[in-house]
Amino acid sequence: MIRSAVALNPERVRTYREDYRREQIPARYSGWRHLAITTALCVGAIAAALSQIAQLSPVELTTVPLAWLAANFVEYGVHRGPMHHLRPGASRLYKRHTSIHHRFFSEQMMAVDGARDFHVTLFPAWIVLLFVGVIALPLAVVVGWLISPDVGLLFYAALVFYYLVYEWLHLASHMPETSVLGGLPGAALARRHHGTHHDPALMRRANFNFALPLADRLFGTLCPARRGDPEPPDLQKTRV
Repeated sequence: MIRSAVALNPERVRTYREDYRREQIPARYSGWRHLAITTALCVGAIAAALSQIAQLSPVELTTVPLAWLAANFVEYGVHRGPMHHLRPGASRLYKRHTSIHHRFFSEQMMAVDGARDFHVTLFPAWIVLLFVGVIALPLAVVVGWLISPDVGLLFYAALVFYYLVYEWLHLASHMPETSVLGGLPGAALARRHHGTHHDPALMRRANFNFALPLADRLFGTLCPARRGDPEPPDLQKTRV
């Protein structure tokens, strides 16, 4: 496989960004409002779930790390699957991520130029609602049925919180390093890890997790190398 450096050289990325902003971002769009809506939807769902919990034992609090582990695998599966491979019924997700996000940001140009670029960095509200209502809620209902309603509610709140952390850290990784968001705890590590994924030669094969690359490590797709650094042998041998 040959690196697509020419296709995503800085000049082409700048041209694509200008075209996208002119053709796809509404004039009244506000990146900070977008972030506020995403945060409010998640915080509202978390607060609603926690407010319904009657009582939890210390052992039941282990639901939180278990929920994050489950969310880590969901994140990995969705990112490695429909976000990078066209699947029936998920064409919008594929187009937004592979066809748009990976053309707007390259390994050399990871940072936004302004808040209007949040349009291509944050997921739209319909995806937030899809996760909160269609993915996380049924999983929590099953957990609540198998264990207890309170555990199900805590499981749901933990899943949504994972998603919120993902959105904030993903945005932070695409912010200038000198910005407030770009300097959040964990942002530098996330920027390096995610920047490798934005190498066109690696985006379908490495670093599908984001904040916590647990599934990447388990399934052998973790690649800590950056451009110019030696790659792990298991990824080197897949190149042609």
